Amino acid sequence: MKSKDFFGKFVSVYLLGHLLAMALVVLLVCLGVKYGLDVYTHHGENIEVPDLHKMDYGKARDLIERQGLRIVVNDSGYNKRLPADCVLAQTPRAGLNVKTGHVIYVTVNSALSPAFPIPDLIDNSSAREAEAKLMSMGFKILEPEYVTGEKDWVYGITCRGRRINTGDIVSVETPLRLLVGSGTLEDEDTDTDYTDDELFVADSEIDPPATSKSHKKNIQMTEETTEDIELIDDEEGRQLYEHFRFTADRGQVPVRIDKFMFEKLQHSSRNRIQKAADSGFVHVNDRPVKSNYKVRPGDVVTLMLDRPHYDTTIEPEDIPLDIVYEDDELMVINKPAGLVVHPGCGNFNGTLVNAVAWHLRGLSTYDPNDPQVGLVHRIDKDTSGLLVIAKTPEAKTELGAQFFNKSTHRSYTALVWGNIQEDRGRIEGNIGRDPKDRLRMAVFPPGSETGKSAVTHYRVIERLGYVTLIECILETGRTHQIRAHMKHIGHPLFGDERYGGSEILRGERTGSYRQFVINGFKLCPRQALHARTLGFVHPKTGRQMDFTSELPADLASLIDKWRKYMGCHEA
Repeated sequence: MKSKDFFGKFVSVYLLGHLLAMALVVLLVCLGVKYGLDVYTHHGENIEVPDLHKMDYGKARDLIERQGLRIVVNDSGYNKRLPADCVLAQTPRAGLNVKTGHVIYVTVNSALSPAFPIPDLIDNSSAREAEAKLMSMGFKILEPEYVTGEKDWVYGITCRGRRINTGDIVSVETPLRLLVGSGTLEDEDTDTDYTDDELFVADSEIDPPATSKSHKKNIQMTEETTEDIELIDDEEGRQLYEHFRFTADRGQVPVRIDKFMFEKLQHSSRNRIQKAADSGFVHVNDRPVKSNYKVRPGDVVTLMLDRPHYDTTIEPEDIPLDIVYEDDELMVINKPAGLVVHPGCGNFNGTLVNAVAWHLRGLSTYDPNDPQVGLVHRIDKDTSGLLVIAKTPEAKTELGAQFFNKSTHRSYTALVWGNIQEDRGRIEGNIGRDPKDRLRMAVFPPGSETGKSAVTHYRVIERLGYVTLIECILETGRTHQIRAHMKHIGHPLFGDERYGGSEILRGERTGSYRQFVINGFKLCPRQALHARTLGFVHPKTGRQMDFTSELPADLASLIDKWRKYMGCHEA
């Protein structure tokens, strides 16, 4: 009897609990209908994100909430051509399908003077990339301050002497200064090994540092071209080129030559100077000396290297360009694979920037060495596709703001290894330098302190057995974003050597298949990635501009080759 009574009470309590829970749900739904509370009974429904661009924020909020979505203002921007409180950008972009309750992040136009949050550049970008990014947003950049650290890497940003952090809202009228690594080491006695060929590679490729008035009369920097420099053969038969020359004044106190040169070469370290001297590259009065030599009044100290001095000035070069569109403000270029976008280490000429300088050589207002004009964004050397170039500072500022606010539209076509099961997908993960390989990017957990936040959407275009043709749409624009994200989910780009795509990762274990894939690598000897579409608002007219680039011959032939191979095997 006791067990029956206990069972009966348990059932009664269980049913009563269910009735109370159902009553609570009904009450919440009624309250939601009456007071507009954020209560939904249809979670999981697919909803197409509406286009909020240029819409008043109040109207955009009402529209989003009526569709069962949520809206959050995560940033403010500035566009003088648009009314205050209108939407400048949104994430995700219009047209994507999301689930009920998904958050739509928007950037709202401010009525105040332009002010932007400092992007995530510290410890995540080179000085050239950071300067280009900040100037495209409208900031004025002062001469950098050099600090101990990896050469040309950004370690901080200051504003009127005060250190500022990522995310701080700063007016574009406020000048910024980058804290840039000089290539020096924390410990001058470090035991890091350098080969002779590595000594002063970076130092010889930079302009001489600015010097104070008291030192200018004592230092003479060589500025001749390579042809004008008298070549010197050292005792080992090497041809040496003069890079820097210093003359000690009459009042010079005897000091070790490595310390003397360290004070002059602000972008180097005593450790590297010592190794250069021990290798015979440091001369005094035309004779090589060791690092313990003491400089005396009147000594002529020269740095002689076994490579010519490189001038970083961008010179026009007659390189063909595939110009898709051009007007007085900008030009859109279809870049071929293999063309480096901007001069850098190992690629000092023959770049897209040199080609643009040649094309615009008759335009007096365009200076290829002025960072306020030119490239607005970049793509990798072995990625083909569309890029926009700004001809005026105003155009670069406006276009740069659009890229920063994520209001541009860009899509890429890629061929990746493996059969992607889902028709559509979203990849989210921070992207930062791979600690094991500084030339490669790695993916870190979202929200972590490492790397920059990055989101890639993909859509399957065609499945070709062991590879998949996809479209990628970027919410963010990080270095190697698509390449790193696709490797992260196990589908690296076909032919992408740096991310493991140049190996046979899927398929058959037959000699014929192996030869087929090798022929595919030869047919398209690069990562199979093409920047196919580009859309933005014209910086002067305000008109929407959309461009599409057909697949280049190498990628189109590779895709066709896979189609034929799979067609034969299916038959």
